[in-house]
Amino acid sequence: LANSKFDLSTYSYYNFGSIDQQSYMENERAFKRYSIVPSVLVDVSNVSTEISLLGEKISMPICIAPTAMHKYANHEGEVGTAKAANEVDTIFCMSTVSSVGFSEVSKTLNHKWKQLYVMTSLNITEKAIQNIEKAGYTVLVITVDTPGPGIREVDIIGKLNQSLDKSIIPDPNLNSRSKSAGGTSVQLSAGFNKTLNWDIVNWIKERTKMKLVIKGIHRADDAVKAVESGVEGIYVSNHGGRQVDSTPGTIDMLALIMERLRKERLENKVEVYVDGGIRRGSDIFKALAVGAKAVFIGRPVLWGLGAGGKE
Repeated sequence: LANSKFDLSTYSYYNFGSIDQQSYMENERAFKRYSIVPSVLVDVSNVSTEISLLGEKISMPICIAPTAMHKYANHEGEVGTAKAANEVDTIFCMSTVSSVGFSEVSKTLNHKWKQLYVMTSLNITEKAIQNIEKAGYTVLVITVDTPGPGIREVDIIGKLNQSLDKSIIPDPNLNSRSKSAGGTSVQLSAGFNKTLNWDIVNWIKERTKMKLVIKGIHRADDAVKAVESGVEGIYVSNHGGRQVDSTPGTIDMLALIMERLRKERLENKVEVYVDGGIRRGSDIFKALAVGAKAVFIGRPVLWGLGAGGKE
């Protein structure tokens, strides 16, 4: 239903992964390889899906992932997504690449989580962090899997050649690049910092009181480093299969990460989340059983927004 309302460029940007889309497809395939073995004769007459993430109580362990440019799906854009999140009392993590300013969306959001790309200019990044905190956000989600653009061939063919609002994206040069060749992924990532290392965590922690989550963790050894760096959350993600192709499915990465954290007795020192390929309630159950505290949903939210707005 949503696809029938999208033009080719919007559908291409939202839907496809990088190169041969192996990571994108493997995210869904991997969940199907996990079986559920029920325990019987257990009293389930009084159950609750409520949980607490980083001290915030929400109705269920299902949150909305940071995804770009919601106004391409619906005229309300991120405001509509925020209203929907409020109605079901869950978290919507606001993207850096938003079609509505994060200060405006903050006025609607009950749970204020904000995703951030670290820009080439750390001065711009520092100013963005200050403005995000000033807008009332309490959790900062740093995406670390995007030093450069994923090669999304379908996006390049059907590129979104619309001017991006440079007041929303903390890179003053980005708007002038918005009609350059290479597709939306190239345009949007042009200002992202390619020199990042683990020192960036301390650099950010020195500049904000917001809680920190590192998004884009693939490997168990990086998960250990993240815990040692002092972040409050680890977000297992391969960017919806939109960055490096041929990665494992995210639930397989989650399993290896949780095994390592338990071995190192670190599993209680950090909250772990996962996204990618989650399409059914059974997928959510599997992710929680493997060890995630909560899951984040990306494309299905965009499809819903495109089909019927916040409803």
